[in-house]
Amino acid sequence: LRSLSLVCVAIAIIFVYLTVRRLFGRRAATLAAFFSALSPMLLRYSEEARMYGMAAMIVAAATYALVLLQEKVTYRRAIAYGLLVALGMLTHYYTILMWVAHWVWKAAAEWDGSWRRLIRRFTIRPWLLAHGVALVAFLPWLFTMVKQMGQIQHGGFWIKPITIVSPVNALTNLLLYKETWETTSWLAILVLAVLVVTIIAMVRLWPRLAATMQKRYLLLLILSLAPVLLLLGLSLPPLRPSFVERYLIPAYLYTAVLLGVSIALAWRYLQRATS
Repeated sequence: LRSLSLVCVAIAIIFVYLTVRRLFGRRAATLAAFFSALSPMLLRYSEEARMYGMAAMIVAAATYALVLLQEKVTYRRAIAYGLLVALGMLTHYYTILMWVAHWVWKAAAEWDGSWRRLIRRFTIRPWLLAHGVALVAFLPWLFTMVKQMGQIQHGGFWIKPITIVSPVNALTNLLLYKETWETTSWLAILVLAVLVVTIIAMVRLWPRLAATMQKRYLLLLILSLAPVLLLLGLSLPPLRPSFVERYLIPAYLYTAVLLGVSIALAWRYLQRATS
């Protein structure tokens, strides 16, 4: 039962490799796969007889399908993407955070200053077909989902309210799979150092990227950050809290991917600067 999660995580990393190779090249794909395989959260939940590994696999496959769909819009690719979105929702409701991140990235990547043209791109037939397929496939379970969400909002749940520590806790779990109160001494310094160095590196890397590369890099940034921020926002009053780190396993997967790709791109531009 536990091995199925490991198989799903392994397949997720394969889709990560294929996606990053298509967007950034083989070296970046290799580093992205390497960091994904070492992600503490992914390793921890690849041992559980639960749905988290499967959700990561479906999101990774759907992200690859989205990239293919953006490259060349076909009805076959649209249907494949829609089916994967439905499978994600049937596996874990919180994959919807990743689908919203897909929408945010598509809007950012296709924005050219005109709202009319942007709306037109979101209403082309293949894109509408993809989401129509997803809705029809998920429809038999829709009533159950609404009922369960209503019970959580009205009847309460075991999840604790958001505090100022919650984002920090998400960070320490991401890097070490440790709660904030467990991250002491040198571990605390390590987390701060990684955070500061990563932010500085990304800020310096961004202006050096070509416009096309920026749009591709933005996909990883949004997949890493948007689901976390969305879930934090949806856990604030008047809504009842629903922020749990393990619900964000797919986002944590792409944080590892982002780290690997950032190192690969930084190394590429460092070589150019010194040659």
